[in-house]
Amino acid sequence: MLDTTKKRIKFSELVDVASLQALMDSFNQVIGIANAIIDVDGIVITSSGWQDVCVKYHRVNPTTCGRCIASDTSLVESMLNGAPFAVYGCLNGLVDTAAPIVVDGQHVANVFTGQFFTAPPDLDFFRRQAQEFGFDENGYLEAVDKVPVIPGERVEAITQFYANFARVLATNGLDRLRHHDAENRLALLNRELTQRVQERTAELLEKNLQLLRDEEVLRESQSTLTALFESMSSGAVVYRASADGQDFVVASVNRAAERIENMRRKNLVGKNVVEIFPGIEEFGLLDVFKRVWQSGEPEQVPVAFYQDGRISGWRENYVYKLPSGELVSIYDDVTEKLQAEQELRWSEERFRSMFEMSPLGMILNSMDGRFVEANSASLDMLGYSLDELNKMSYWDITPLEYKEEEAQQLESLSRFSRYGPYEKEYINREGIRFPVRLNGVLITASDGEKFIWSIVENITEKKKSEELIWRQANFDTLTGLPNRRMFRDRLEQEIKKAHRANLPMALMFIDLDKFKEVNDTLGHDMGDILLVEAARRIVECVRESDTVARIGGDEFTVILSELEDAASIDRIAQSIIGKLAAPFLLAEDKIFISASLGITLYPNDATVIDSLLKNADQAMYAAKARGRNRYSYFTPALQQAAEARMRLTNDLRGALENNQFKVYFQPIVDLGSNSIHKAEALIRWEHPVRGLVSPAEFIPLAEETGMIVEIGDWVFREAARQAKRLREMHHPDFQISVNKSPIQFCNNDSPYQSWFGYLQELGLPGQSISIEITEGLLMDATPHVYDKLGAFHDAGIQVSLDDFGTGYSSLSYLKKFDIDYLKIDQAFVRNLSKDTDDMALCEAIIVMAHKLGLKVIAEGVETREQEELLAAAGCDYIQGYLISRPVPPEEFEALLMQRLR
Repeated sequence: MLDTTKKRIKFSELVDVASLQALMDSFNQVIGIANAIIDVDGIVITSSGWQDVCVKYHRVNPTTCGRCIASDTSLVESMLNGAPFAVYGCLNGLVDTAAPIVVDGQHVANVFTGQFFTAPPDLDFFRRQAQEFGFDENGYLEAVDKVPVIPGERVEAITQFYANFARVLATNGLDRLRHHDAENRLALLNRELTQRVQERTAELLEKNLQLLRDEEVLRESQSTLTALFESMSSGAVVYRASADGQDFVVASVNRAAERIENMRRKNLVGKNVVEIFPGIEEFGLLDVFKRVWQSGEPEQVPVAFYQDGRISGWRENYVYKLPSGELVSIYDDVTEKLQAEQELRWSEERFRSMFEMSPLGMILNSMDGRFVEANSASLDMLGYSLDELNKMSYWDITPLEYKEEEAQQLESLSRFSRYGPYEKEYINREGIRFPVRLNGVLITASDGEKFIWSIVENITEKKKSEELIWRQANFDTLTGLPNRRMFRDRLEQEIKKAHRANLPMALMFIDLDKFKEVNDTLGHDMGDILLVEAARRIVECVRESDTVARIGGDEFTVILSELEDAASIDRIAQSIIGKLAAPFLLAEDKIFISASLGITLYPNDATVIDSLLKNADQAMYAAKARGRNRYSYFTPALQQAAEARMRLTNDLRGALENNQFKVYFQPIVDLGSNSIHKAEALIRWEHPVRGLVSPAEFIPLAEETGMIVEIGDWVFREAARQAKRLREMHHPDFQISVNKSPIQFCNNDSPYQSWFGYLQELGLPGQSISIEITEGLLMDATPHVYDKLGAFHDAGIQVSLDDFGTGYSSLSYLKKFDIDYLKIDQAFVRNLSKDTDDMALCEAIIVMAHKLGLKVIAEGVETREQEELLAAAGCDYIQGYLISRPVPPEEFEALLMQRLR
């Protein structure tokens, strides 16, 4: 066996790197997967087609780079554990694979493949990932688009192909290593045998035995012969023959023979040759000894040697006869040489198997176009047998219109010894043309004849897949309209056209009003039908040259290009609004929705895509704010309002951390006892620059951004601490009301469960807190909302229905949910006087609530007359400026103390 312990194997020294690079490039072009061979020191031996999605994006972002390193580590660990092939699937659907190259027990290199998908990628997922990691969205999606999609049924064949390829590289590397070693050893052996044995040993033995008579000279000569004899690297054994030349006994051996035989000299001398070589007669060595003794002519013969009754190696014996009549056998271990030759034969057989089993077509042509060889995949692709193909020319399967392109590929072949990748068509046995992709290299045989080896891939399905991927990437699968990506491309092209023609262009942004209610009530299937019909109606309102796109959810855009008549914008907008306001028939239901539409103009309002989109979006929200079912043009005032809103939102993000929020308290008076045992907690924002900011201004922003959850949790804890203080200082049953936004109720991450624990931590019962909700929450109540209300009830926390009478009032909601208080909205109290409609409504609400076992709180009480009328009507509690405005905690406590005096 090879001794590689003293020197580490370098894979780059065992291969023709240039040829291997050409082969890897061919595999990349044919299979469509990037690949590389990298040695264990990280040195890239070959690399072909590595995608930007890895190099340009993932390996430059700390988070994604960490995932790439984890992928590499996982692959290498799998290979170190002996896996013939390792596959790693990233969270984002990308797949990496690797196969180890092991030469003579050493892991010297790895065959890596670049990323590929096993199914068309979810582009929305990659779009969100680009936003998450700060990648350039368009560039990133273009890079993702270049990553090949390999159908699942092909992945196993391709991974097996690369595993086989890695084994072939390992085997060929070992073959070359062994072949070099065997050649060196054989060359050395031949030189030693020729120079030392034939020229030195036989000559010196013969001359000295004949000429040297003097004993002293003989001893000196013997000493020289012994030194030469002992210094030989090959084994040498001198045999003394019997008188009849039939038996041969060992007379002397050198050190190399001791090592090879693994026996001491004293145990070898005197033994018959048959004892040293079991099976000597089987391999004819004894006959060789007899012939050489008889004729005096040297001979050569290989002989096997045994270990534990089995052949464990081979020796090549050179047998000579000395003038003294003795025989000398000079031999060496040629096991490795024979093994190398056997391995070479096996390697050729394995390469033939790989050739035949490859899922890719492989064809060998002569330079004049004759078919010489083709594997099974090629024959199946073309429908011919190999015998039939051998009688044909390349042009029998190639359409004539490709002659010019074929000439260009042959020119490339003559200049660079390779051609492709090159897409064309073949004609199969049935005369059907189908697309193929070709890569080829020029091969020169030992006799100098040249051949073209081509790798052929049938790309029919790939073409279909590419078309499908392109449509999925650029068109909305539901409506068939261009998606956001295609829309941006179209908008960019239309801006260029408008600029060249010096004509205006309009961009419309359309949002369907109340579409969410359709989804929630009728289901997403009906919602999808509505979207398809809405898209059709919008398309009917515009010209064929205009672009209608769906950019997400219930949002559509329209590009009105090269407008010669600006008045047409209003006509189209009115037409869209009118058509979308017409009823939609969904199954047996007639559904009414409307649309809010924003319009911006190029170049008057903006000249770049993002600015135009932002303008149209702002104009759409302006239309929605004005009552929906209308359209609005963009104005600079909208931009200014949006910027102010953005600045306030940014300031809001740091308000909690910078202790800018305060909780004020407004007392609630019990009309029966004229006492104050209740109060409402109200948040205030003391902005460092703007001063006190109205909750009506910042609460909607907090709800839109989701910050209301964290802010609401802070308000609850502040209110709970104040309730504990007031219960200790003022009244043991004091209760604080806390407003809870519908966003907090609907958010699964709402920390309301921790509220119960916080009350226990403070030693407060649930009755110390009341939660105020709006009627809108009950209107859209989900099982999740119902469960939360039930949890509050079980914890003893009471619930107030705020602003009652202004929303979707319904007795069924009051019966279904655990409500404790109704709060009459100040809109009914503000103008309250005797014998008015407001008075009648208040009386009716109070009577209804008491019948249902609910208490009533009237908000916005500002006069004594209002207080007296409400008391006479049986109202339980009042709240308003008559008693106090919302005040800070210390002023609230002072108010309570003053009222006690």
